[in-house]
Amino acid sequence: RLINEPGIRLTDCLEFPRSLLLNAKENLIEWYKDRAYELIKERVDWHSKLIGLTYSDIKISGAQKRLGSCSIKGNLNFSWKLVMAPLEIIVVCFILNNHSVTSL
Repeated sequence: RLINEPGIRLTDCLEFPRSLLLNAKENLIEWYKDRAYELIKERVDWHSKLIGLTYSDIKISGAQKRLGSCSIKGNLNFSWKLVMAPLEIIVVCFILNNHSVTSL
């Protein structure tokens, strides 16, 4: 739904400001990246504490062919598109996979 107020919002539907229509795709992706970081970080922090494992950093990317990756430095990289998926399973898999990589 198009609105006249600033800022993209998700209520019972996606509310998109008319002022952002010119670069709608880029603005929507940026909004999804921001939401993805908030949601994924919250779930990673919760599961890391529960499992007793740590990570170095979380990054949100626009990866086209991967859900994400983890590095030997302890970084967890996630695609912003994951915010549209059930995060719990994905987050736990990444934490556990990252622990196995950094433990080698």
